[in-house]
Amino acid sequence: MGGIHNLPVLEADVLEGHIFAFEYRDAKWSWEPPAAVRLRVDRKAVAEAGGFRTPYKAQYLRAEPSSGIQPRQEYVYKVLLDTAIKEQMATEKAFLGKDSQLEQVEVGQAMNRKAVQAQVVAAQLCSLFAEKLPIDFENKPMVITPYLFMGTAGVSAIIEQFLPGLFQKYIGNEMVEEAEGDGRSEFREAALALAHYSYEYSKGKLIITDLQGVGNLLTDIEVSTDELIGEDGSILFAAGNCSKIAIENFQKTHTCNYICNELGLKGVSTTATVEADKESSAPTTSTEDKQ
Repeated sequence: MGGIHNLPVLEADVLEGHIFAFEYRDAKWSWEPPAAVRLRVDRKAVAEAGGFRTPYKAQYLRAEPSSGIQPRQEYVYKVLLDTAIKEQMATEKAFLGKDSQLEQVEVGQAMNRKAVQAQVVAAQLCSLFAEKLPIDFENKPMVITPYLFMGTAGVSAIIEQFLPGLFQKYIGNEMVEEAEGDGRSEFREAALALAHYSYEYSKGKLIITDLQGVGNLLTDIEVSTDELIGEDGSILFAAGNCSKIAIENFQKTHTCNYICNELGLKGVSTTATVEADKESSAPTTSTEDKQ
């Protein structure tokens, strides 16, 4: 394995650290008290590296009940790529006009925190969307819960439920629909409608992108926002925030399907039209951690 965040795994496949959850309702982390965990992490990746992280299968050895980690359940330990961290640092310099004052390890920690936050926000929107689907709708989409792992020497990673089975991608980061390998299934239609729902719910301020997963369980979700820079002067959400590119692609290409119509979602407007309708705040979270 390569990468500054997983050097301890090279020396030993048992990691000790703490697990932190991000609470959507209170928009804060569970910093206190920290939940201690001990994990056994496979040295061989369970799948090829994605755009930002390499996944390794992990098993619980010991965990406090407050950690959210369950015995006898398999997890995946996602390690940031060095190239992803360097690209993020270059992006921040380009958009913020200054070099990061953080070390590479600290930038990686911030990227993992924001990725967890983005998926938690996506999970909340997905839950609201699923509630609106008919009771008899099979396989309602659900976004799995991610956790932030912090180990020794600045090691950080994302831990979440391992999803065995065929991994299917429906929509990419830039809101471009992926090739149909599932025969235009009902779930694919639901995923497209979920993106539309998130866009309308936020009054065009954000959209859920990178919809992918196994069965009805979604993971590695990104959130793209109309405004890339937040009030605190940092880039909103995770490294996969494609901002206006994703939103404008959605506006140009989305065609409402029968689920959009059944839920009463409005036809997609252009950016100019949406700007006039932005009055309420979107369900975003500050990138500044509340403690």
